[in-house]
Amino acid sequence: ATIGDLPLKGGAVRNAVFDTAALGVDYVKFGLFAGGDAERCLTRLAPAAPRTRLIVVLFADAMPTFDAIGRAARIGAHGVMFDTMGKTAGSLTDHLSYMTLAGHIAAAKDAGLVVGLAGSLTARQVPSLLALQPDLLGFRGALCRHGDRTQTLDAERLAAVRALIPERPRLLPESHLADLAPQALC
Repeated sequence: ATIGDLPLKGGAVRNAVFDTAALGVDYVKFGLFAGGDAERCLTRLAPAAPRTRLIVVLFADAMPTFDAIGRAARIGAHGVMFDTMGKTAGSLTDHLSYMTLAGHIAAAKDAGLVVGLAGSLTARQVPSLLALQPDLLGFRGALCRHGDRTQTLDAERLAAVRALIPERPRLLPESHLADLAPQALC
């Protein structure tokens, strides 16, 4: 679950992370928005890391000027998500080259973080993004009617994107899958 678009001032982000985690969600996602003290905000979240899986969102069109990946790892975050802040100003790869993304992904994985990519991604980008070996690809508009993120999901678009992503091998026999609790990342 995301905490929403909060300014990085005071304890608002920390309080929102604790409040969201208290709801029992699997992951708590928050963005490092410009205009606040992102480094201090991350430091203040260190006590939350042992109790919840924090996902730090880094915006390709407003990247922090400090080593946010390293700081996320040092506070015990679970992962980082690369996304775009402005949804009409192009996709993730319009703001970060594949080479730059590859470097960020490698740094995050070397630090033990899970890595997700999002930000106006399209079906056409899936093969190239998969080659970078992220742990997660996030879609919204690409899966909605007419490619409009404010519309409902479109089953054909969803199937087309899913078909581009190879299935991961199952680690448990099918008979044990019913015992697992369903999980979601919102």
